[in-house]
Order: sequence, then structure tokens, then C-alpha cells
Amino acid sequence: MMASSANAQNFQLTLTPSNYNNYNISCFGFRDGSIDLTVTGGTSPYSYRWSTEDTIQDLTNLAAGYYQVIVTDKNNNTAEIAITLKEPEMLINDFVVSTYPNGYNISCYDCFNGSIYNFSGGGVPPYTYVWEDGPTTKDRIAMGRGTYALVITDANGCTYAPEQFYLFEPDRSDWTMNGNTGSNPGSNFIGTSDNKDLVFKTNNLERMRLFASGHLKVNALAGTGTHALVIDNDGIISKAPCFTWDQCGNTISVSNFIGSKNAIDVKFKVNSDLNSSSVMTLKVNGNIGIGTDAPTSKFEVQHSTPMGQSNGINIVNTNFGNFNNEIKFSAYFSSNPLWAIGNDVHHNGGQNFFIYDNIVNAPYGHTRLLIDEHGRLGIDTETPSQKLEVVHNDNGGGIAINRVNTNNVSKSEIKFLHNGVPQFAFGTDLNNTGGHDLFIWDHAASGGTGATRFLIDADGDIGIGTEDPEERIHLKQGNIFINSENTGLIVDEGDNKRVGFLKYSGKEGGIWRVEGQKFEIGRAMGVSHLPGTPTSLQTDLIIDGNGKVGLGVVPPIGSLYRLFVEDGIATRDIMVQATGWPDFVFDDQYPLLSIRDLEQFIFTNNHLPNVPSEKDILENGGYEVGEMQTILLQKIEEQSLYIINLQNQIDALKILLENR
Repeated sequence: MMASSANAQNFQLTLTPSNYNNYNISCFGFRDGSIDLTVTGGTSPYSYRWSTEDTIQDLTNLAAGYYQVIVTDKNNNTAEIAITLKEPEMLINDFVVSTYPNGYNISCYDCFNGSIYNFSGGGVPPYTYVWEDGPTTKDRIAMGRGTYALVITDANGCTYAPEQFYLFEPDRSDWTMNGNTGSNPGSNFIGTSDNKDLVFKTNNLERMRLFASGHLKVNALAGTGTHALVIDNDGIISKAPCFTWDQCGNTISVSNFIGSKNAIDVKFKVNSDLNSSSVMTLKVNGNIGIGTDAPTSKFEVQHSTPMGQSNGINIVNTNFGNFNNEIKFSAYFSSNPLWAIGNDVHHNGGQNFFIYDNIVNAPYGHTRLLIDEHGRLGIDTETPSQKLEVVHNDNGGGIAINRVNTNNVSKSEIKFLHNGVPQFAFGTDLNNTGGHDLFIWDHAASGGTGATRFLIDADGDIGIGTEDPEERIHLKQGNIFINSENTGLIVDEGDNKRVGFLKYSGKEGGIWRVEGQKFEIGRAMGVSHLPGTPTSLQTDLIIDGNGKVGLGVVPPIGSLYRLFVEDGIATRDIMVQATGWPDFVFDDQYPLLSIRDLEQFIFTNNHLPNVPSEKDILENGGYEVGEMQTILLQKIEEQSLYIINLQNQIDALKILLENR
């Protein structure tokens, strides 16, 4: 496919596009097209201007679309030509996967009767098919359970890779003599699905029966009386040789006991083998240990239960008079308690835990710590209103977190969690280096890796979004939003709040300053970052106390003007609001000076009438552009009248000369 064009000067252009099986682009959406431009005739060198803004002769890496080029030769002769590059349609594929009435792609377990049929279109036929597991056929039959992937390629090498195919088959429904694999404990079982017993036999004799009620009968253990079961070294279960204490109670005499007849400790165990620690131990010396085999006091409880699980000692008050439960601690040989711990501090059935100091405020005592029914912890208060409330009236009270680790320096922090997941942390020494800083850490930031949201370093500098503040307040990658009237950012010098970026009521946000305060914008010379130590300060813009603005210059005192610019102004346009315009020059009554009077005035004053002299300009420090434009236009209009008058005199002289 080519395109050609010629002009009157035999200036001919030919476009030869790329060809991919009769398409100019190989695949839908690709950019691999090209156009070869051939120029004949005209005079070289040639210049090229394509619709793509390219200025070269040939184009590559093109997408489908319309392209035009204008060629100009050395003699400015031009010729133009255009072409449209075409691409094939998008390569697509529909498919049908076999589905049987049982809802699976394969009719039964370990059968191979699944199939996949493909229906390809678009692209450039013919198509080739390559399956990940080897076959190169378009369609597949006799397929088993599994995952199959297919890549389709057209004649131009364009590929289509649909999502993987998943063929499912039902689970097997029988138990084999050699065992089963892939069974599902949630749905597969050995047993009955009706109200019949399940019987186990050997040598064709019933050995064990699982009743429909769930009871289990073992024939080898049947007999008279209640016996315990024992397991020998071979793992064989049999009846114990003697009667035992019954779980439902025993009829005993005064001679019956639980214990030992020799100097051996009595140990009580549950869910344990003989080598593990006892649940309870009664020592020969009368000491009782719970969770320990070697109690060192009359009553000792040991446990290693993980946090959050119940263990320890449970004191239950069954008195309906609402008396509290407590454990009291007394001094040596004293019946007066010093401390007490318990629940229901006010004896009114309240659900709380307390630590009570019986010595302070004697004889009444004082609650040092209380956890109420809502889980709120109060220190020196019985009515905490928050999860933790500390009440004190001394100068050094409050809460202190004291890190005493001297070997491995680590941070001190308070963490805030939601459903067990850390959200924020507040603490000191962010980087575990012993640093003197205060931080707020966001655990959810940066995709869960966390980030510092706020930090005060050892110098008192505050960082928001940065751990290394370079100024008193350092904000990184963010904005400051102040949504309130009469508020903003204020520059304070010696408690004089003089300049600020504020939002006043009825006004938009802007820079405001106190009356009489000047404001400057400039450059700190000799520094790469602020504030630094500038070698000098160069003021670029200054607004004085009266609102006058100077660019590169200080507004002079006493001037009536509002803006002063050093070095001039470059602008595309300017409007001067004039108070009048000299059209009155063309009135019949306008007192236009005669040429002689004008000559005499210029000779005497060395300037035009009503035009400021050089002396006036210098004394006034310049001139007003609007006023001067009006004066100059007035002079131009006067000159126009002089020219018209002069032309009339010339015309009269011509007539006079012609009539002579």
C-alpha cells in the first residue's frame, strides 16, 4: 500500500508504509508502524513538516491513524501527501468449559471427561494454540482435574493469554482397603447416618459397640463393680486390680483417707504424667503447695499461666449481706492490718477491685487503687471517669515512665491499639539511641511499616512528617489548614505581633500587618537555606507603614503615589485612568497660537506652551504619565491644526499661481 502526490513543478512525493500481512500495524494498540517518504523532483535540500510535528523524512514507532506531511524544496515549492495506517482488530477468545449436572467440570472422581472449546477472533488469522502442559490443539477433550493455561498467537505474532482454566471434579465417596487421601474431616466419616449402633468386630466377634446415643461399650472390660482403667507398658487398657475413689462419691468410714502411710508427700495431679509438677502437694511438714512440689510456706501458689487466662486464687463471698472479699496484710505479731486487697470496697455488692491503705487517715484508711466495674483504673480515687485517672495534690504527682535499661537502650512509649492492632504510639527516644526527643508514631502509615507523624527533638525543634526538623517548626509534604476567623500565622518580635498571614471576617486570607508596620520581601545573600547567616539582605519589595509599595526602592516620604519601581517596568499593556481628554483643541473657540506667537514662546521659554520644562521635571522628581500623555496629545492635535492651516495656504497659492 503506497500513496503518491505531485504538484505543478513535477514535485512528487511517495509514502511507503510498513506491512504486516496487509496491516500497517502488527497488533491492536501497538506502535510499530513506519512510513518511508520518497521525494522526487524539486530542488534539494528539502524540509519536512508532519502532522505529528516531526520534521524528519521518515517516521517509525507509529500507531494506527492519519498522517500528513508537507515537503518544501530549496525554491519554496511545496507538495503534500497523507496516508492512514491501519491495525487489526483486538485478538479475543471465548471459550466453553464442560459442566456436568453435578455442577463439576468432570463427572466423577478421577475421571477424565472434561473439555475446553475455544472460539478465537480478531487479530490476523490463522491462529496457533500452545497449552502450558504441552498440547497445541485448539480444543481439548478427555481432560482430568487441574489447572490449564493457554496462549493464542495470530499470524503477526500477537498473543492472547486468557485467565487460567480450572477444572473441578467431585470428591471420592468410598473408603478403600489401603486408606484414603484427600479426605475432608469436616464432611467425611466412618459411621452411621441413622439411629443405628456402630459395631467393631475381630474374628467375627463383637469387640466394641458405639451406641447411637454416643455411649461406648468395650466387651473385654465388662464385669462387676466400678473399676479404674489402667494402661500397661504395651499400651493395653484393662481394669485396675482394686477399687478406687468414685467420682460420684464413696461411702467411707473413719479409717478411710486420701494420703500416704509413710513419710512421703501426697501429690494431686490432673492431665499429667508422673514426671510433671503436681497441681497440689501436701508436704510431710504440713506445707501446702499449688502449682509447686516444694512449697516454702504454709500455703504457696505458683503458676505460669499466660496473660489473659484465669489462674491463682478465687475468693467467693456467698453472704447476701454484701460484705466484701479481701486479703489483709498485718505487721509481725500484730492483729491490726496494714494493707488489704479485695473487691467491693463499699460493701454494697459493687463490682470493683481495690488496694486499701489502713494506716493513712487512721482509723478510716484510704483507697490507694481501684478498678471499677467498667474497667476504669483510679489511683487515689474511688470514682475514676477514664480508663486511667490519677488524683494528687502534691507538686511531684502524676504518671512517670522511667526507663532503667542501661545495657540495651530502648525507647519509652505509650501505645494505642484497636482490636489488638497498634494504631499510634507516644513516647521518647524514637531511634533507641538514648536520644532526647518526644514523638508520635503512626503504625498504619507507609503500608503498615509505620512513620513518624510528630517529633520534638533535643533542641526543641518540632517536626511534622519528619524526624529531623531543621527549624523550630518543620512541616514536610503537607499543608497547614487554619479554618477560623481572625486566626493564622503571626510573626512575633519581642511580643510585638506585627505581621501575619490571617483570615479576617469579611476578608479573604492574606498578609496583614499592624498599622504603621512596614513589610519586606527580599533575598538572603550568601546562604543556600534559611535562616543561615547571610552576608547581606537584599530587599526586593517593601510596603511601608502607609501602604506604599516599592520594588527595588524605598517609597519616598510625602509622595502621593502608591507604587515605586526601580530600573523600570516591562509590560505588554498599561491603562491610565484619565480625568479628561484634549478634544477641546478642535473647538472653534480654541485659542490656538499663531505660528509667530508659538515661535516667540519657544524662543523665549525653550519649551512648548503648557508643557513642563526640564526644570519642572527635575524639581518634581519626574512627571505623571497620564498627564503627560494628555499634554502630548494636545500638542499633536495643535500640530494637526497647524498642518491643516498650512495646507490651506498651499492650496490657495496653487490657485493663485494657476490663475496668473
